[in-house]
Amino acid sequence: MKRTRRATLAMIVGSGSVLAVDTTSFSTAKADRDIRVAVVDDADAYLGLTEDGVEDGGLLFEGDARQSPVRFAVINQLPEPITVTLTADEFRFDMSGDRLGPGERIDDVTVKIDPAASQPASGTVTGTIEIDASGDGIQIEAERDLTLKREPERAADAAADTNRTDNGSCENCSQTQAGGADR
Repeated sequence: MKRTRRATLAMIVGSGSVLAVDTTSFSTAKADRDIRVAVVDDADAYLGLTEDGVEDGGLLFEGDARQSPVRFAVINQLPEPITVTLTADEFRFDMSGDRLGPGERIDDVTVKIDPAASQPASGTVTGTIEIDASGDGIQIEAERDLTLKREPERAADAAADTNRTDNGSCENCSQTQAGGADR
């Protein structure tokens, strides 16, 4: 009987040592993989931006100052729906809708100088348009600088308004309306 206990005890000790052995594993791995990154024009990006519907390459609004108002299109080139938001302190936006399904576009986004923004009465207004698009697990942010020339008649009206007094009369006004009255 003593022999049987020793054999059983040896089996228990032997199996315990098998359980105490470390397993083989690793905490890091390295793999070489090729990746291709392509920089595309605004018209070809996931959030497509095209001026007046013309896909001519480059960035939206690059180049010289433009006459206000300016129109451009926003195109969802993702496989998911997105919501588009435009903001700028210097400009006002008119657009039909803000939610775009895959492949949908807003063709007539209009940008005008915001009359409430403190800007010079004539000349140009420069600002940065922030374009944000978001969806399920998607976040796209873009900024485009835009310089707009004031509309000539608006610049003249703004200059004339600088001479108005609180009661509506005009001091040092040289412009007149049809009929000869001061503006």
